Amino acid sequence: MKYLLLFLAWCFPFVLRAQVYPEWFLYPSRYPNLVIGFTYNQTPAEVDGARMYCVYQECIADGKYIVYTNEKDDRFLIESDYYYYFPDSLLQAVQERLYQVDCFITSVARRDMACLFSLDSAVNVPKKFIDISQLPEPDWIRKRFWIENGYIYGVGLYTSQGNKNDAWKTAEEQAFFAIMTNIVTKFYSIRLATESNIAREQLYETATALKLKFQLKNIEVMERWNSVKEELFYVLVRIKQSDIRSPFLAVQSQMQDSLRVHRPAPTPTTPGRVKLIQGKK
Repeated sequence: MKYLLLFLAWCFPFVLRAQVYPEWFLYPSRYPNLVIGFTYNQTPAEVDGARMYCVYQECIADGKYIVYTNEKDDRFLIESDYYYYFPDSLLQAVQERLYQVDCFITSVARRDMACLFSLDSAVNVPKKFIDISQLPEPDWIRKRFWIENGYIYGVGLYTSQGNKNDAWKTAEEQAFFAIMTNIVTKFYSIRLATESNIAREQLYETATALKLKFQLKNIEVMERWNSVKEELFYVLVRIKQSDIRSPFLAVQSQMQDSLRVHRPAPTPTTPGRVKLIQGKK
């Protein structure tokens, strides 16, 4: 308890400044072979860190993704239902060897933390903090997906209001979505015509379903950014093109899936959430 109080006392001045983060949190690509874990939904940081280490190394993403687009080209996530699969044996091995390197408090009220982990107990990182209010806004937050020098990049974002750790996790998941949904072939699309009661004109809406089944290797979380003005968290992720395998890739498959949905698309709802990661033997 004594050491916990000393740790909190050391961290408290930085916690009060919401725009100050450890370098390893904002620029994880500068700290290769280390992984960040979050406390969220009663999940300890070390458990999340071990799971994400497995996901980054190699995993299978399997499921579906249905998006609704209206006349204004606004996109709404109707349903997302997919899992990351990885060997339970790998998760167990990582959990047994994972060492906490550093931590910082993300929410005093919720007692939430983000922690840095390594498989090497001898690793140390400098206590270097960065005030993002002193930095220019990165260009990549205005992008969502691009390919450059053999890498596929995805950017995810989520509101910073509410649970901070949950928001950072969701933004990272959205970055994965950006990569997978931009390179997969659609297997179902329907265009709906509705009549506006106001303008008495035809409005067109589209519901598109995507099949997600990928083998992903060597996923890299490159950067994180907190846009205080927009109240949004951003996460930049990249994967080598050669480290992505799927029978549904647009460049690999010329055939469309035969599945057809005959019922109309449901009314758009708030963005869906990705189910928790689970292992599989």
